[in-house]
Amino acid sequence: MFVVCYCVPAQALMNEVERIDETVYLTNWVQYLEQSSSFIMIILRSHRGLALTVGGFGSMSLETSMKVFNTVISYFMFLKTMIDV
Repeated sequence: MFVVCYCVPAQALMNEVERIDETVYLTNWVQYLEQSSSFIMIILRSHRGLALTVGGFGSMSLETSMKVFNTVISYFMFLKTMIDV
């Protein structure tokens, strides 16, 4: 549960970052020619994406939390099987 508490907000943040370029492009940025270079830089920067890492070990996302959850369940089932034998 601890992993999910961090991975869900991280995934939400990454989803928002993925939509920034579309949001900026759909605004009327052509009308503001003096700031058009800033809008273009935002669009270009958003194509790089965002990856929140856990101390350089791995990324925080829903995919990571599901992998951790599956691993924990697998270890639990293995230990339960070893105790029952």
